[in-house]
Amino acid sequence: MVRFGIQFASEELDTKKIEQQVGEMERYGFDIIWTGDSYFSRNPYINLALMAEGTENATLGLGCTNPYTRHPVFTATAVGTINELSGNRLVLAIGAGSKDMLASVNLFWDDPVQRVRETIEIIKALMAGKKLSYSGKFYKTTDISLPKSFQNNEMPVYVACRRKKMITLAGNVADGIILDAAPLEYIPYAMERLKIGAKACGRSLKDFRFCNLIPFSVSEDREMARKSVRSFVCIDLVSVSKKTLEVTGVKRTDVDYVLEKWPDWNASAERVTEEMIDKFTLTGTKEECADKIREYVDLGVKEFLLCAPLGPTLRGTLEAARDYLIPKFKQ
Repeated sequence: MVRFGIQFASEELDTKKIEQQVGEMERYGFDIIWTGDSYFSRNPYINLALMAEGTENATLGLGCTNPYTRHPVFTATAVGTINELSGNRLVLAIGAGSKDMLASVNLFWDDPVQRVRETIEIIKALMAGKKLSYSGKFYKTTDISLPKSFQNNEMPVYVACRRKKMITLAGNVADGIILDAAPLEYIPYAMERLKIGAKACGRSLKDFRFCNLIPFSVSEDREMARKSVRSFVCIDLVSVSKKTLEVTGVKRTDVDYVLEKWPDWNASAERVTEEMIDKFTLTGTKEECADKIREYVDLGVKEFLLCAPLGPTLRGTLEAARDYLIPKFKQ
């Protein structure tokens, strides 16, 4: 089954309207509604509580939080609270966070792979009802446990990432992965790294959730759709990996040319090439978007997290998803 998620950008909406908007997203047929965790967004757990009240059946996603700004035990407590409130409808994504964002609050991005590993191990143990004494490189606990009503041993935990070591970690300890605007050419490489991680601990990837977060812009006016996504390509280029450029054939010199103007969104967007839009977004007419989704699905991607700009108009995007894209992949 192919799942469709949508990113909920709380910083763009009055808190009093969150319940209403997420309820609308659920009625449009999205399986998972995601909110983020960042200093420039509204508090994610307040968002999730409101989202739980505004929906009935949709899965709620926190994508993603990190082990630097939130201690794993307190993340587990918060996650457990939302699970209790929502009737166990939460999924959780853990990432290393943004190096620049962490630096802005004087936090050092040290050994992110190990930190994410320990965080997932702690959260999964507590959600499974274990009384936990844990001794890791970064985190130590002594005889702690969650209230029974918080526990949910079935809650999927994803790793949100884009590079080799973290992808391998996801295959080793997580229930899923969220790649960040991964081009089609990158998917086989990511699959291979996941298999390496899974093989190292003798686990199967049969039920593993492979998700791609991707800027989404759909319109019958193809050029308008492509224009609306240009600025968001720049965000992906800021931290694009050498491997991604290698497999896609996008030139480092072209990326550097775009980023010369960053963070001036408009000036950088003017330098984004048509090739970059093709590689790093899901953009165009509904038929073009459906064809590209099919290519991803054929490579093993079974979940999509559709994110800003969400087309020239949000309403048109939601209607295209409800009436065409989602039904096409639910058959």
